[in-house]
Amino acid sequence: MSSIVDLASQFGDLIAWESSTDDRKNFLRQHLPTNLPYDYYLKVFKEDIELDFVIDKVRDVDVFHLTSFGQYHDELYYFRSGCRLFHGHKIWSKWHSFLPFLQELTPTHFVEQPCFFVGSRPNYTHQIVDFLPNLLLRKELNGLFSDDVMNIIGNPNPILSEAFQFLPDHTFPTCDLNHLSNYQGETISIQSNPVWRIKCIRFNELYLVRHISIFKSFQLLRSAFKRSFDNSIDVLGHTTDAQAKALFLARTDNRIINQRQLSEQLEAHYSVKTFTDLAAMSLLQKYHYLSTFTDLVIPPGSQNINAFCFSNSSCQLIQMVPRRLTRLFETPFHTLAGIRYNLPFLDRTAFWEPQSEGRSVNSAVWNISNIPPFSSLRNNMTEPRHL
Repeated sequence: MSSIVDLASQFGDLIAWESSTDDRKNFLRQHLPTNLPYDYYLKVFKEDIELDFVIDKVRDVDVFHLTSFGQYHDELYYFRSGCRLFHGHKIWSKWHSFLPFLQELTPTHFVEQPCFFVGSRPNYTHQIVDFLPNLLLRKELNGLFSDDVMNIIGNPNPILSEAFQFLPDHTFPTCDLNHLSNYQGETISIQSNPVWRIKCIRFNELYLVRHISIFKSFQLLRSAFKRSFDNSIDVLGHTTDAQAKALFLARTDNRIINQRQLSEQLEAHYSVKTFTDLAAMSLLQKYHYLSTFTDLVIPPGSQNINAFCFSNSSCQLIQMVPRRLTRLFETPFHTLAGIRYNLPFLDRTAFWEPQSEGRSVNSAVWNISNIPPFSSLRNNMTEPRHL
């Protein structure tokens, strides 16, 4: 029986790691609202606070590539070395109904060439922040990996293709990019909700970014975008929109139950422009558009990653959260997948709590009268803690 290992457990041969050079503990002390548990933040986000990255070289490792075909398309990865399974944060594994099947699967294809795992996911914002930094990190560590080490992702990914188009050639290693979907072999279907299809491929030698701090990820992304886009032209010509100074990044689903009402109130009382067309924008367009605003109201869910990546460094962020702040720690879907992305931006973020919660875990109703102030959040936020 295989055991699930966590980020803190060495999975292969440790070949590269770097501790944080920033005082992130003090950063939390200064900017974390007082009603959030400082000690709990230190515990849950320990690796993000203390480490920038950890890279293992794993030999004779099985990579499970899982794709779902239910209501939501998704991609997941598990790695098996001997009797150990690795996915990332161990806590996610308790929600994966397919785990018993992984114990039984044997590889149907064998890859002899050394490979660097990048990964892919059919979600724009998660692809950008969760997998693209792996490639940027590889470039930063130029010389650690030879050019014949091939980059591996899951399915063909238009998001990475767009990144290659807009980011300069020197940003990425000049080596091959290969897809797990190219390898023929048996695919096991598991009837669940969603329906998962699983493919198992064995790699003779795999370089795995076992951990990359969310601070490091955004540092790599913002540096690459700034270096690539600062000298380019604004292809949209949205300069007149910036007269409003504040932008509400509305969602296209029903997570914000009273979104239409909020949008009307924001536009009428605060001259805030509502925008719903981010999905139609390229990386270049997002950078030029979002970086012009002084305030961004960002909804719950991965839409907020756009604000983190493309806003200017002095932009104030009003983060809508789907639960009371103190309740966000009741589920890892909010702590590990939601609050974690906010960590590097706590110094310019104010949290907008909902008036009432919806039926689903991410939906809620917000009251315009409770919105934090615009343009002067540092002076009006909850007093920072001083320990």
